[in-house]
Amino acid sequence: MFNCLHIQDFKCFETLSLPLAPMTLLTGFNAAGKSTTLQAMLLLAQAQRQGGHLPLLPLNGSLIRLGSPGDVLRKGGGPTLVLGIETAEVRVDWSGRMLVNPMRKTILSKMGRT
Repeated sequence: MFNCLHIQDFKCFETLSLPLAPMTLLTGFNAAGKSTTLQAMLLLAQAQRQGGHLPLLPLNGSLIRLGSPGDVLRKGGGPTLVLGIETAEVRVDWSGRMLVNPMRKTILSKMGRT
């Protein structure tokens, strides 16, 4: 089971470490990041379904369509985003750097375990 979701420089989040339980409820005001949190989870699932070890993070696929890297990188943040999942045994992060062409529909990424 996943214990924590980690997000860095993805859409509205500079940094987020969200503890997860068997039932996690997301509540908050409009534009607080509830949908963005779910989008990050779907993006991780989409990357895993497409191989998980590929060098590109697929922003548009069967689970979610997020547009271009410029649409998902936090405004005012750097060119790199990090999405990660943690279990009791391991943490896996996908870190992605925007490609030179921001209209390309993928982000160059690498997966790392800590």
